[in-house]
Amino acid sequence: MKRQGSTRWVVSVFGTTHRGGPWQGATKVRAVAVFGDAVLDMRGSHPGSPDLGISAVALFGDVKVLAPDDTAVELSGVSVFGDTTSAPAGSVSPAAMPLRVKGLAMFGDVKVS
Repeated sequence: MKRQGSTRWVVSVFGTTHRGGPWQGATKVRAVAVFGDAVLDMRGSHPGSPDLGISAVALFGDVKVLAPDDTAVELSGVSVFGDTTSAPAGSVSPAAMPLRVKGLAMFGDVKVS
């Protein structure tokens, strides 16, 4: 029987939410920031599968993803009066863990660094 991964939610409304530490068992992370900030510190992550996906929605706020150094980041998304940005990738090994981020930014930002 195939084990299903779990979804973790990080929600911030009119404030700041910071989530870090181990993300054991998580294969999907959903982050929502409405008039606030959501910070996802993935540097201590141990995902349930080698393919971790993040869906980020920033409405008049920011979602910030702090990725581990040896991570292959794939950022896609849509911005309306905001930004979806990723820091320039350094040298990443072919065995690097992929981190897929899909972002929607409306009057806010989705940033991966």
